Amino acid sequence: MTTAFLHGVQIQEVSTGARPIQTPPTAVIELVGTAPVHLVAPINASVNKPTLIQSDRDAAALFGPDLPGYTIPQALNAILDFGACSVVVINVFDPAIHQASASGEPITLAADGTATLAHPGVISATVKSPGGEPTIYTAGTDYTLDPTTGRITRLATGSIAAGASLQVDYTFGDPSQLQNSDLIGTTTMAGVRTGLQATVDVVHLFNLKPRILLAPGYCSQAEIKNALIGMADKLKAHAYIDAPIGLTFQQAIESRGPSGAIDMTTGSERAVLCYPYVQVAGTLEPYSQNLAGLAASVDLNEGFWVSPSNHELTRVEALERPIIWSLSDSLCEANQLNAAGFVTAVRGYGTGFLAWGNRSAAWPTNTDPKSFICVRVVADVLHEAVERAMLPYVDKPLNRAILDAVRESVNTYLTTLIRQGALVGGACTWTPADNPESELALGHASFQLSFMPPTPMEEVTFTSTVDTAWLANLYQAAA
Repeated sequence: MTTAFLHGVQIQEVSTGARPIQTPPTAVIELVGTAPVHLVAPINASVNKPTLIQSDRDAAALFGPDLPGYTIPQALNAILDFGACSVVVINVFDPAIHQASASGEPITLAADGTATLAHPGVISATVKSPGGEPTIYTAGTDYTLDPTTGRITRLATGSIAAGASLQVDYTFGDPSQLQNSDLIGTTTMAGVRTGLQATVDVVHLFNLKPRILLAPGYCSQAEIKNALIGMADKLKAHAYIDAPIGLTFQQAIESRGPSGAIDMTTGSERAVLCYPYVQVAGTLEPYSQNLAGLAASVDLNEGFWVSPSNHELTRVEALERPIIWSLSDSLCEANQLNAAGFVTAVRGYGTGFLAWGNRSAAWPTNTDPKSFICVRVVADVLHEAVERAMLPYVDKPLNRAILDAVRESVNTYLTTLIRQGALVGGACTWTPADNPESELALGHASFQLSFMPPTPMEEVTFTSTVDTAWLANLYQAAA
């Protein structure tokens, strides 16, 4: 270092030694889907822009009401019903593109002066009298329109007669016009990412990395499923994938094999396969959004190393089809689904509905402990935490002090995770055998990181013996 001439003493501060490592946020869900954003305040409407939601108030204000055909409002209700967590939402519904029109739809006002259009989620409307030269009525003067419900109400001070027959030309949001390419997204020539590809921007926008990726209502399609799994691989996250609605138990099991009518043959440890759909408030919903909300709740309340299996799905009233379950029957439907790599839901006497299953789609092909969803989560969180903590050390002089500081930082963090219960054990080591002079000369230092998260106690076995030796107690009692 070159300095100006000094005849005296100066002090320069240098940071050395271990640095504390912090666990990154873990209860983070990303939701890609459709929302009626034309029904919210224009300043709040967003298309293909990651938006952070942390309350039901934000959800309603930014993504509108729960209308048929749209997936985001219902999914947000499901997730947030399990408690507070961070949800990054990417709406791909664009009302300027995904719309349909109705021309001359006839309506007749009821005794209360109202009539409801066939399609809710109205974008624009013209109300007129029937006939060759119709009278065009004025909104706010002759009638009011609730665009959410499509309900038209006659104003007594206007020129529409009581009980009048009318015709309405209107456009309405039509999410059925969405293409798979809209959900998968792309990167435009201007560098703007859309759909699922906008996930890449989340870390830079919010300093959050999603741990669970969702596209309920769409993820059963092979193209969407593969895109979600691919993004989960890139992010080191899990993609929650629903089996299609209407699938029988047999079809679900067959879908994991090459002859199944539905293709659920992925062996990715990043895929969590969900079956069946669940019923909430009398409506069938994708299981994935409910399981994701439960997993985030367990993460926040018990720890990211705890499996959501055997926790209650508090908002679920029924399943699309009953799943037969017995704790000791390896051939029951629930056990066979788990054995095939599905996470299902079960209910016993007095239990409520429980999430049931610990394994990703890697099971049963891959029996590595990382096929446990919670073990894979711990590995991902640990790797990200260590990676983030290494930034201050990069490009510093490669000497013994820096090597010791790195090792000490990681080992201190491992000790913290062990005390929390997130790890059974772990160690970070640096050895000369892993660091030949040729590599050190290139500025490359290598460390060994070994660790073991606790696996969920998935099976409990008791060896039971009828032992006549206990009869000796009868003699002792008599004596």
